[in-house]
Amino acid sequence: DHTSGKRAFAFIMSDVVGLQNSNGRRVIVNESCEQASSGNTRHESMFAQDGYADFNWYRMQFYVQLMLRTQGMEFINGMENPWGYDIIPTLYLIQRSFGEVASNETIWNEQRANFGFEMFPYDGHSVYGGRTIRDIPGNDWLLVTLTYLTGYNWQSQFDLFGLITTSLATEQAEAHTTKGDLPMGLYVLETDLPPDNWTDGVDFLPMALDDSSTRWPRDGWTPYECPNVSYSVEPVDGEVTKLDATTYQLSFSTPTNVALTVENLTPELIDLDVNNIATILDNGRAAVQLTGDNVSQTFYFDARLPIEDFDLTFATAPESGKVTLDTGDVQDLHYRIAGVERKVLGKLGIKPVDLLLGDVDFFYRTK
Repeated sequence: DHTSGKRAFAFIMSDVVGLQNSNGRRVIVNESCEQASSGNTRHESMFAQDGYADFNWYRMQFYVQLMLRTQGMEFINGMENPWGYDIIPTLYLIQRSFGEVASNETIWNEQRANFGFEMFPYDGHSVYGGRTIRDIPGNDWLLVTLTYLTGYNWQSQFDLFGLITTSLATEQAEAHTTKGDLPMGLYVLETDLPPDNWTDGVDFLPMALDDSSTRWPRDGWTPYECPNVSYSVEPVDGEVTKLDATTYQLSFSTPTNVALTVENLTPELIDLDVNNIATILDNGRAAVQLTGDNVSQTFYFDARLPIEDFDLTFATAPESGKVTLDTGDVQDLHYRIAGVERKVLGKLGIKPVDLLLGDVDFFYRTK
C-alpha cells in the first residue's frame, strides 16, 4: 500500500474540480475523501505537507506511471524499451554520465548536445540560482532527458502531477519534441501491481486539467462525491452514445441544470450539429468546450472511423520464428489470443509458442 494510482487520481482531480474547505482554501482529498492538505494554489495544496516522506507515495506513483508510459517506446537511438522498468537504470546511467560531464566547463560545452541540453550554459543562467549546471533543478533535468530520449514532450505529465519546471527546460523540451505531447493520463492501478509485461490488460485513463467530468474507471468515483467540501467548478456529466458507425449523440447535464453552450474545438475530427450529434471525420481525441453559469471546461472523447482494412503486414524472424508487426497503425491496436487481450506496443513480438494457443484476432479499442 505504499502507492496508489487512485489516490493520485484523487489528488489531481481535487485540483481540477477546485475543491475548497469552509474557509475557501484549496484542498486536496484522498480516495476516501479524507482531506490531505490545503493551500492557496494548485502546487501549494499538492505539496503542502512538509513531514519526512509525507508524499513519497505520490512521487513513487509518478515513477510507476513513468515505467508504464515508456513500456514499448522507441528511444532516440532506435532501441525499444522492452520492459517498463528498464527506464529507471537507463536514467540512472545517463544521470551519472551527465554529472561527470557537468563537472568541467570545457567538457560541458563540448558534450552538452549529446545529452540534449544544448540550450543550457555551464553557468550564469537564472535557473541555477547563480551556480552551475551541476545544480540544475531535478524536474528540469528529468523533463529534458525524457523528452530527448522519447521524442514525446513530457511537460503534459509533469503538469498532471503538479510538478514545476523552468521556462528554459520547457523551451528545450519543445525543441526535442518530434512526436507531439505525451497524452495526458494515468494507467489504472490502485494498490495492485503492474503485470510482468507492465501494460497488458491495464486500462489507460485519458485526463485533462480542464475536464472535470473524468471519473475513476473501476468504480466511477470522483472528488465531487466527497462531503463537507465545496467546489469552484460546476460538475458536468457527459455521455457519448453511438448512433451508428460514424455518428454519436453527445449529452451533457449539471446538478443545477445549468444551460450549456457547446463549441466544437476539433472541427477537423468531428462535425457537430445543433443537437450535439457528432459525425466522425477523422481519427483522434475530439474536444468540445462547455460554457455556462460557473461552467467553463472541455469535454474529450475518442473519435475513430470504422476500419474496413487494417493494412497490417508482419515479418517472421528466420532464426527465432518471432512474429513482428512490419507495417500498420499501432495506436489503440489490440490483439486477442486464447481469450487473453493485449495492447500492441512497438513492433508486437509474438513468439512461436504463443501461436500454438490458437488464432490471433486484432482489433482497435480506445477504452
